[in-house]
Amino acid sequence: MRAAQLLGVRTAADGQTSAWASLPGDGMGAILDPDALPDQIAGLLRLIGGLGILDGGQVAIGVGVNNPQMMSVGRVSGQPRQRATSLMLSNEPIHVPPDELMTLAALGPGAAEVGRTLSRTLIDAVSPRR
Repeated sequence: MRAAQLLGVRTAADGQTSAWASLPGDGMGAILDPDALPDQIAGLLRLIGGLGILDGGQVAIGVGVNNPQMMSVGRVSGQPRQRATSLMLSNEPIHVPPDELMTLAALGPGAAEVGRTLSRTLIDAVSPRR
């Protein structure tokens, strides 16, 4: 099994800040886990908030998967899978753009709630492509 890992954080000159990470996976590819994804997204949001570089009262948050090839939706069990169900074979990125402005609390105390909402939205975006 391969654990999710933070891969990078970037802040552009205009203030747009991004954080990205790998998904957990195994030898059969990445796993989009509905149970683990909310915490992973919340952790990335808290990381961005912890940088303390965003000012203003509101933020717009989007999520996505840039390389969904060989990704499946399922549970990370800690054991290598014998088979993958609902495998994605497309290499087309999946992006869920921001749909509303949120307060900076989304990058701190509200990160868990935002992580749950964004993970459901991302998994819903993936579902029609399977």
